[in-house]
Amino acid sequence: MKKLIVILALTCLTASMAYAINDNGENSLGVYFDAPDFNVNCLDYAVSVPTNMYFVLANCTEDIIGGFEFGWAFDPDPAGMYFILGTVLPPNALNIGDDQNFIVGIGSPYPADVATVLVEMSLLFLAPGVIADITVGPSSPASIEGEAAFVSGNSELFAMNFSTFDGEFVTRDVLGWVRPGVGAIPCPGPIAVEDESWGSLKAMYK
Repeated sequence: MKKLIVILALTCLTASMAYAINDNGENSLGVYFDAPDFNVNCLDYAVSVPTNMYFVLANCTEDIIGGFEFGWAFDPDPAGMYFILGTVLPPNALNIGDDQNFIVGIGSPYPADVATVLVEMSLLFLAPGVIADITVGPSSPASIEGEAAFVSGNSELFAMNFSTFDGEFVTRDVLGWVRPGVGAIPCPGPIAVEDESWGSLKAMYK
């Protein structure tokens, strides 16, 4: 019996382990591609190679999550250029929405922490050249109009915020959707070495 309790305790610790997520907002929903660190919110994909995308609630103010609701989309939508291969929800969770409109109840206590994975999704891109923002917003229908939301362990409803990096807050449209988004495809390219060198050279002679 003691052995079983230890195993269950370790399982709970693993599920709620704190990671150094690069988001300093509270109850802040973001999208990431680099589990378990959750710092990379852009994707340089390879064609026909499955990749995982994670919707993560950062710095949750509650200890337990009993459910959540939000929608997401690519903007613009690269219709026909990708498939959603599958989604993974928290244990004992049920989604009454669909793969882009999550309305989820969780049947057992789901520990929240610095980085709480709400949805893990597997994507497959069929062609190169997709350029899109990844936007999030309220589910349809929404429990709080114009807001993505989550439910605490004692059934209290909270509106979500959205990814904030170094204090730079995102903006939302009139329907509550993040513009331009909390992630992007592809990642911004590096600064060319010759440009950086030229900038340094100019600085020397100011």
